[in-house]
Amino acid sequence: MAKTKKDLMMISLDKGIELYLSTLETEGKSPRYIDWLNTRLRFFNDFIKETYVEGFKLQDLTVEDGRAYIGSLMKRNTRYQNHPMHKEKKGKLKIQYIHGCGRAVRSFSTWAYEEGYLDENVMRRLKLPKLPKSLPEPLDEEEIQRVLSATLEGTRERLRNFSIMMLFLDTGIRLDELVNLTLSRIDFAVGE
Repeated sequence: MAKTKKDLMMISLDKGIELYLSTLETEGKSPRYIDWLNTRLRFFNDFIKETYVEGFKLQDLTVEDGRAYIGSLMKRNTRYQNHPMHKEKKGKLKIQYIHGCGRAVRSFSTWAYEEGYLDENVMRRLKLPKLPKSLPEPLDEEEIQRVLSATLEGTRERLRNFSIMMLFLDTGIRLDELVNLTLSRIDFAVGE
């Protein structure tokens, strides 16, 4: 019996991850991003190998596998497990790390679907844990002084740089707001 195109597309999860990462390389993605994905997808692959018997194919992947993986990360009580540069520590994984692992798995699933290895993007429905909203920490007086003194060093543009930093510090203006700031949008009488 002749093999169908679908049969020829059957590959292991290992091979799928390898193909995905090499695709990203040829697309010119940064080595740092590819390394980031590689690390997280290898952990996912290890989880799948521990969960299933040999012979798991990329096409066997389901959203339940992704949910089980995220769940296992959320239950884990050790950090830096099998890490080459850090000792294992007791404690829960950071939610940001777990969220990143889920994003890596979803990204891989999207690629596999678009390349024809999956009939549907199985991880599209994978819900990621909510990230806490965090506000940036304000600079203390010493940090402000260091920033301002650095803007006054040596360049011809030092007055401009100092003025920009003072505007950031005094108003809390965002970079894109500063870039789009024009004289016509400033009310000099009111100071706004």
